[in-house]
Amino acid sequence: MNELTYTEEPPAGPQNAKRKKLFIGLGATVAILGGGYLAYDVLIASRHVETDNACVGANVAQVTPLISGPVHDVLVDDALPVKRGDILVRLDDTDARLTLARAEAELATTERRIRGLVATDSGLGARSRRAPQTDTGRRPACCRQGRSVASKDRS
Repeated sequence: MNELTYTEEPPAGPQNAKRKKLFIGLGATVAILGGGYLAYDVLIASRHVETDNACVGANVAQVTPLISGPVHDVLVDDALPVKRGDILVRLDDTDARLTLARAEAELATTERRIRGLVATDSGLGARSRRAPQTDTGRRPACCRQGRSVASKDRS
């Protein structure tokens, strides 16, 4: 049979020397860029802190108001410590004043209605306390005689 022989080294030529120089240049470029980034990271970037979301590890409390409304004044600044009971903001009370005035007006109207109903009721009570009239004075003539309108129609 035919035997194939393999040589372990590729033939040395001008292309092989050029390729070797390009790989050495590429390795040197990668080494220089990596060393430059390492030097930048150690000397400059490690001394400068940045954050994208501005989160810090601190005691934070949720502040919720008892009522809602537009803010009139803010009495504290950012990142200042506050204590329990400190006034943080003042709300505009225009809406609350209008609501109070409307409720007071409705209360006055209701009180007047109640007084009118009480006066009417007491007037009706006074009429009923007077001497009762006999029913015969209010009946029509046909009913006073003991006949009703229906019995008249039958006859």
